[in-house]
Amino acid sequence: MGTRISLLIIWRKLRHNKVFSILNVMGLGIGLSVAVIVFLYANYELSFDRFNNDADHIYLSVKNSENLNSVFPLPLAEAIHNEIPEVEAAANVLPWEIKKEITTANGEFLQSCFYMDEGIFDIFSFGIIQQSQNTIFPAENSIAISESLANKLFGSAALAIGKGITVDKKNTATISAIFRDIPNNSSLRFEMAAPLQTGVKELKIVSSWNDAYFHTFTKLKSPLNQIEPKISAFAKKYNVQFGFFPLTELHFAQSGSEQKTSLYIAIFAGIFIMLLACINFVNLSTANIFKNAREAGLNKLFGSSSFNLHRQFILEALVLTFIAFGVALLVSFLLLPYINRLIGISLSIRQLTVSRWLVLLGIISSISFFTAIIPAHIFSKAQPLHILNKQISTNQSAVFLRKGLLLLQLSLTIIIIISTLFISKQVHFIDQTNLGFDKENMVFIETKDIRTIAAKYSVLEKELL
Repeated sequence: MGTRISLLIIWRKLRHNKVFSILNVMGLGIGLSVAVIVFLYANYELSFDRFNNDADHIYLSVKNSENLNSVFPLPLAEAIHNEIPEVEAAANVLPWEIKKEITTANGEFLQSCFYMDEGIFDIFSFGIIQQSQNTIFPAENSIAISESLANKLFGSAALAIGKGITVDKKNTATISAIFRDIPNNSSLRFEMAAPLQTGVKELKIVSSWNDAYFHTFTKLKSPLNQIEPKISAFAKKYNVQFGFFPLTELHFAQSGSEQKTSLYIAIFAGIFIMLLACINFVNLSTANIFKNAREAGLNKLFGSSSFNLHRQFILEALVLTFIAFGVALLVSFLLLPYINRLIGISLSIRQLTVSRWLVLLGIISSISFFTAIIPAHIFSKAQPLHILNKQISTNQSAVFLRKGLLLLQLSLTIIIIISTLFISKQVHFIDQTNLGFDKENMVFIETKDIRTIAAKYSVLEKELL
């Protein structure tokens, strides 16, 4: 009953101070929205490939972990699996997107296809929704497609399984398996997969230890450090520079140090802005409470205890911060579509993990506590008549804390302004600097058969010139 009355009093005060309440809540809400968006972005970047079961046991074969030279001969996967007992599964992927013209009863589509071993589905957690037989690729003309592609081609996964499609207007392929859509935070993504042997024949790739075209992924049963001697012996036996690179570190390794630096900058910027908004909220709230000290004096005069005063102030602060958090979620929800288009990824409020929610709730509770503790402590020690006459003697620590918060707020504002100007100048410099070539007049030609192009490079160069 007491809590209900307190909430009614708080609501009356908010309605009485509409302008102040709106400004304070909006200021904190916008700051928290930055934190929510940064948390989503950080969660997306740091969770790459973590959706896979036993993600810490999955590795990419590399020759050099510094530049990620990861192209190997076709026989490598089978040799690893047969000669290193701690290897649970090993599979090859041809790392080229091959464009295919797909013809169905519903029309023609241009679709990228990856050639891979069936073992890729044992290594990665690409959940199979339906499959026509016990294997993913029961024949060389089998293909596996994603759920969204099945819906696009046939309307549903159930209607797509077992159906035949025409590929490049000459070959017929049968849909033998349908897998769930691969998350955006996966280093290996595709919507259509075909047997590796089909790609080897189509591209005329020689299956020998002297021709390297494939990415080889491996899933281990034991920690990597326990089998390093066997890896060294294997590399020596086949005279190949060979090692394992963790899948969970592959995203930042492929995107370069700039991506990780950008992530750290975004996290620090988000923390700064959120901290600035929180300090501003604390300062405004405590200042407003001191202006309305009469209510605290009357409560003390009618026998309110220190505990009740503390509870009232904390409850009031909690109400404001939770309203601000609701505003933050609304602002984040409205901004995310534009941010997703800007940075080319797909963020959603639903991606917030339990740990991130706990962090945000911890921030809200901390803000409420610091907002309420200063006036609650001062008013609980003061005499009722002194409060009513505004003759409250604030102790030195409370004054120092409020002035310190104000100083920190101004300092953070200056730091953010200077950092923004610095980054703006750097971006302008990169955009305007002379790169030494005209990037607008450069083209990249993608080919299905790199061996043919390499053999006829001089002819192609002459014709282009």
